[in-house]
Amino acid sequence: AAGTTHHGTVLVLGWGDGELIRNLAEDVFIRQKNVLIFLFAGEEAAFARSVTGLEVGTWTSGLLRIVPLATVGDSEQFSTHEAIAALAGFDLIDSHPLTAAAAAVREQLRQPLLTLLGDRPLSYGNDILDSFTGVVQSAANARQILPAPTLAEMAGYYGTTPVIAIAAGPSLKRHLDTLRRLRDRCILVACDAVYAGLVDAGIDPHFVTPLERTDDILPFFRRTADSRAIFAGLPLCVPQLIAPFGDERCIQLSCGDRVYDWLVPGATHRVNSGMSTGTLAVSVALAISSGPVWLVGHDLARDAGPGGSPDEG
Repeated sequence: AAGTTHHGTVLVLGWGDGELIRNLAEDVFIRQKNVLIFLFAGEEAAFARSVTGLEVGTWTSGLLRIVPLATVGDSEQFSTHEAIAALAGFDLIDSHPLTAAAAAVREQLRQPLLTLLGDRPLSYGNDILDSFTGVVQSAANARQILPAPTLAEMAGYYGTTPVIAIAAGPSLKRHLDTLRRLRDRCILVACDAVYAGLVDAGIDPHFVTPLERTDDILPFFRRTADSRAIFAGLPLCVPQLIAPFGDERCIQLSCGDRVYDWLVPGATHRVNSGMSTGTLAVSVALAISSGPVWLVGHDLARDAGPGGSPDEG
């Protein structure tokens, strides 16, 4: 079982002595996941002791749930394929030490649960095609991406230099003149949708942050050969997009999902890629400098229509 970066659920079979829950706090993505802990009979006292004074809300999304399990039959919420398939991705934590009684219940539960999970299409991405497309393309890009410095190695590289993270919201056009003046005084990190347009406008960004597996975004990269920009996207992009950056214009970001652990196995090296190329630009900006990060074009909507925001900025 494995978990996606953002909609994942962490299934923890058994509480143990409570140390595991503290270790989970070190997962940089834990605030974006559902943490579902199966509390077995006989573990109540250890649970009560270990959560006393523990500020759980400071490191979880508020979605932490404890599921008491006296018997295997109590796990019926995961008894159908449809119930499992509703999850967007998950990690199964089932090897930490438990009391003998709790370990016996976990052993009973493990196989039925693994059977259900094994029958579920893997969800590394939006769907199974999305998932394995990313795996294949990451492998194809490996020779170019793996030797590149990681985002963790780039942390604070630019000192306190200001960084501007640029997205494709409608307010961007109001700031083009300012960006042109600042293009060599700040570090510019651009989302993919504005990359070619910025270069056309005489604003050459320092980094660009694509994260899509499809070739639909290739037109955004028609000016790569004319640009200084460094590829700071996810390695699962199509090889035709990454190849023109060459060996000297790439940094390595983890995709976050467990299936890509062979790329950047350390959890602390993963980047919070958000749900868009724009939010990835912010994450990269925050990593490479300890100076101020300014957001341009990160509008909530393109217009003030239904569901949109009237504000631009």
